[in-house]
Amino acid sequence: MTRVVYVCRTCERNAPPGSGPARAGAALATALRAVLAAKPEADWNVREVACLNGCLKPCNVSFRGPDRYTYRFSRITGGDLPQIAEFGRRYWREAAGEVSMEKIPEDVRAKLTVCTPPRGHW
Repeated sequence: MTRVVYVCRTCERNAPPGSGPARAGAALATALRAVLAAKPEADWNVREVACLNGCLKPCNVSFRGPDRYTYRFSRITGGDLPQIAEFGRRYWREAAGEVSMEKIPEDVRAKLTVCTPPRGHW
């Protein structure tokens, strides 16, 4: 199974267009890749996507996969990335990706904005 973490590359959508610095979401994806490169046990890929439907709370990171829970964290900063990496390790260890609230790293627990069970788990 390919392990992927999704990062919205267009956050913040209201930032002025042009040739200025990378949007916050694109910069977040780059920073997450650097965090993961320092942790060889995190054998998953960062995939930049156009939108994770969290525009009102930009800088979104999502974990999802076939027959797995979907989690989206919003307002993620560079300082949150070690905890996001820890969450990812827990997420990928579980068969259906279900991580109980108390096992979500405390620093990012309040930034969880979506948790959707896989089809058939309702």
